[in-house]
Amino acid sequence: ARRATPGLPMAEAEPRRRARGLLASYYGGSDGADASASGDPLDDVNIDASNFNATKYVSSLLQYKSLEELVGQGNSMVSEIKSLDSDMQMLVYENYSKFISATDTIQQMKERVDGMAGSMRALEDNFTYVSRASDNVSTSFSARRGELERLNAVKRNLTKLQFLLDLPARLQRCVAAGEYSLAVRCHVRAARLMSRLGTVSAFHGIRGECELIMGRLSSTLAARLEEESVGPDELGVLTGLLLQLGSSEDALLQKYLARRRRAIAEAISGFAPDSGDGDDEDKPERAGETEGEEGEEGEDGPGGGRGEAGPPLPLCAEYTRQLGALVVPQLLQMITAWRELFCAQPGDGEADGRPGALSPEKKEAMLIDALGELGASLVEACRRAMAAEASDSDDLLAGAAQLLEAVAPLHEALPEAKVVPCATRACEGLAKRAIEDRMAALREELAGAVGSLVGEGDGAAGALPDSELRGAGEQIAAAVGVAVEAVTPLLAPMCELLRLRADGVAVHLTDQLHAAVVAVLDAASQPQTEPRAVLRSAGVCLQMAAGGAALVPDTLRRALAPQGLGGAALGIDAAGLSLQFRRAADALLRRFVEMQAQAVSVGVSHRMHAFDWLHCAPPCGVTSLVGQVLGELRAMQRLAAGLFPTEPTKPMLPTGPFPPITPLEQQLAQKLAASSAGGGTASIHKDLQRMFARKVSFETAGFMGTGGKAGAEPSLGAMVAHVAKLTLKTLVEEVRCATFSRHGFQQVQVDMTMLRWVLPSATNDPEPLVSLLDEAFISCQERSLECVPLEHSVVEAFCENERRQLLAAIH
Repeated sequence: ARRATPGLPMAEAEPRRRARGLLASYYGGSDGADASASGDPLDDVNIDASNFNATKYVSSLLQYKSLEELVGQGNSMVSEIKSLDSDMQMLVYENYSKFISATDTIQQMKERVDGMAGSMRALEDNFTYVSRASDNVSTSFSARRGELERLNAVKRNLTKLQFLLDLPARLQRCVAAGEYSLAVRCHVRAARLMSRLGTVSAFHGIRGECELIMGRLSSTLAARLEEESVGPDELGVLTGLLLQLGSSEDALLQKYLARRRRAIAEAISGFAPDSGDGDDEDKPERAGETEGEEGEEGEDGPGGGRGEAGPPLPLCAEYTRQLGALVVPQLLQMITAWRELFCAQPGDGEADGRPGALSPEKKEAMLIDALGELGASLVEACRRAMAAEASDSDDLLAGAAQLLEAVAPLHEALPEAKVVPCATRACEGLAKRAIEDRMAALREELAGAVGSLVGEGDGAAGALPDSELRGAGEQIAAAVGVAVEAVTPLLAPMCELLRLRADGVAVHLTDQLHAAVVAVLDAASQPQTEPRAVLRSAGVCLQMAAGGAALVPDTLRRALAPQGLGGAALGIDAAGLSLQFRRAADALLRRFVEMQAQAVSVGVSHRMHAFDWLHCAPPCGVTSLVGQVLGELRAMQRLAAGLFPTEPTKPMLPTGPFPPITPLEQQLAQKLAASSAGGGTASIHKDLQRMFARKVSFETAGFMGTGGKAGAEPSLGAMVAHVAKLTLKTLVEEVRCATFSRHGFQQVQVDMTMLRWVLPSATNDPEPLVSLLDEAFISCQERSLECVPLEHSVVEAFCENERRQLLAAIH
């Protein structure tokens, strides 16, 4: 039947049984040994240990237990105290009963002893008579005792000499009958007798004949030892006989261990688990292919089923159980055989102090190395099976329990081989690897979710609505919760099974989860070719910075709190993650502004190059250049408005009264610019306008409100203003490279005036835009062949007509 999985809760009667055992140990009862062995005496947080540390115990409970668990623990301790008090009263009553019974018994013994005095005196007289009779017999036989002893010694010597004379024939008979062990024992005994006889020439022939016989026997045993069909029992017997015949102990023991290692290693590598639906007749044959009789398994072995005890095990756990049932008995048999054959104290018939004999410590070290290597092979085979077959945390936990259960007898037999620590390290590594795999899947899931939200390929889609942005953080938190719930059994239950501290694995989970959240940042920061995709990525980062990142440690804390590991969530720096997402959002917004400004500027350049400014007709309205600029700025404004739901959107339309005539237009109308080229007021005014235009900032960080410093909040108006600045800067450069006729100059005057009426009121920072428009007008004046401006009223009529068209197009 399957044993209970370690780490399960104790039965309800366990606290009372433990309390009774403690009291019984104090009063000398039979349950004391069990109570004292119930915990590790060196564990200072074990309440049953002698060096129990109450302060540390309470601190540990407060750190790893929730309030409900603490209340339950307190109630349990109160119940145990009452139980102890009741048991103590019962024991005191029982002791009083024993004291009364002992008093009655002593009284009865006192009455009986008084009547035994006469019997004791009679017995003393009888012993005196027997002693005198024995002395008389010894005196009568003392004269012949020396002669009898001498004759017995002569008889023993003659028996030994007869044994030596019959030795060659005896050895021949034993060898012929296959009784090699008896032959070796006789030879060893005879060798000891001959060593006492020294160089007596009468025994030289017997010694030579015996050595010849045993030499042939040694060759026969050595040849048999090399055969692959030799089983483990016969292998040990042959090795022991060769050792008694004087072969090298080191070489023989190394060969013995090598054969045992190879046989068990082949059993491990060639093991195929029985699925339970095969032919039962094949099971003994498959078992017989392993190492001799010890490799054979009965109905409960690897080939047998689990019977009706318990539910079926997962594949990896069943594989581990069957492999352990096959290999562990062989390893235990190897340990037993080694100690019985090669580590026992020399007895009669064995050669003690042979040249080159190994010390017991060396032999034990050889056994430890062999068992450690084979145990590691067993653990590695089970580890590979669990890594390949474990589909979830429960499967891995069941496999780890079966592995520890399988190697526990090896640890009891030879703890120095450290098989259990090896299995513990393997299971811990598997748990961490499972956490890493689950977190890797989470990273892919989160990256896919971000990719679907960004939707780079959807050119017609706009920015994400505010509801979808809020749902992005919740979706990420939900995915984190599912992933954490999947690996929860790998924390407290697995660590309790492996007797490890759970906080180490929890920290590993925290690090992997932090990396998974950073994967969202990496996915959102991937290069995009569409401005809409860049804006959506920025929206995801803004939502994560606003609150989505804080949901991750909260989700982790709720999942780990029942196991007392909620403090591990503190390892995730929510503030740091929010700052990273904020910086990523700022970078993405800057990229979006750059892409938008580049697109609008390219359109402006194409329009400027396509229009014939030297041979154009007199202006009759605003050109399509203004409509293109305003349309693209309006489209960008609508696109980015979803990221700033609380910020009011300023209309990209002429608002307020028509702007009055500028000083530059007044000076040009009075024709003072040409006459004051040597330093008049008009040229001074131009220089001042250009100096101010050169101070306009075109850095992408400029739209972040405070120069892009930490804590700056981007705004929709600032983004539109920055794109407008970059667009007007392109317009200025294009004007500087063109040549204008009279009508071309007048057309630029109309377009600049229309932009001056619309752009300043649609942005947060109008002054740089006005300065750039003045710079464009000044550059056009300098590049014009004939500067004759239109009347302000004519320009106003053209702009008013354009305003009506814009309103009609919108409504």
